[in-house]
Amino acid sequence: AMTSRLGFHYTGIDPNTQTHRGLEALGELCNSLRLGRGFEMHNIPSEQFKPEAESYDAAFSSPPYFNLETYCDEPTQCMNNFSNINDWFEGYVTPTLEMIFLALRKEGVYAVNIADYKADKTEFEIVDRWKDISKQVGFKFVEQVDMLLNVRPGVGNNKDQNSFKSEGIYIFQK
Repeated sequence: AMTSRLGFHYTGIDPNTQTHRGLEALGELCNSLRLGRGFEMHNIPSEQFKPEAESYDAAFSSPPYFNLETYCDEPTQCMNNFSNINDWFEGYVTPTLEMIFLALRKEGVYAVNIADYKADKTEFEIVDRWKDISKQVGFKFVEQVDMLLNVRPGVGNNKDQNSFKSEGIYIFQK
């Protein structure tokens, strides 16, 4: 957002101490280059962030999946706090979406990059449930945009030169 040269102010939330420090350094670099209108970083879980109501125009999230991505072993990580998928949706996803809804101005937009996935031979279908909770919180689903992912051709991945993989970015409006 800051490097877009559109003059945005950036607010970031990350519970991982090391990632937070890196994002702080990146924000300071952007400030020194006079990119954007400043930034603020919060080193807390998103479900605990308390924004000023209707103070943001847009929000984007690429959340950690329930049990797929391990960023660190800090107790602030949602995958360390919730032992099953239902608890994860109730304790992490729902409060995070409620926080985003509170934070956005009328007709504000939020986008989330998520996908169903398989881990430990179990299918985790999170997209439809995430969309349902977003609607319950008060958002209106607008559209899905497919983000292309790199897939390298080669032995063992069953991909040829013309193959591609995508992940959804789901866009909602308040």
